[in-house]
Amino acid sequence: MTDLEEKSRAVWRGARHASVGLEVGVAVAIGAGIGWWLDGRYGWAPWGLMVGTLVGVGAGIKALVRVVHEVNRESAEDDRRAEAQAAEARRQPHEGDDGP
Repeated sequence: MTDLEEKSRAVWRGARHASVGLEVGVAVAIGAGIGWWLDGRYGWAPWGLMVGTLVGVGAGIKALVRVVHEVNRESAEDDRRAEAQAAEARRQPHEGDDGP
């Protein structure tokens, strides 16, 4: 993988992970909105809003945990890739070495 490909991959990975904040906020807002609608529709105030908000928070936490697992998996893959490259570099003779 070239240096440019690695940088591009890192930028896209960072952007994907940075969006989790927006995802959490939208999940909470949708849950609260549905709860607010249920309150108005069925007269459940304030229970619909509270339950909807909690469901939204739960969905946001689930999204956050998913991203943390992705980051950990990608980090482990990067570590394995770097280890393999280092091992390959150790096996290849250096320039100017005549050997034993």
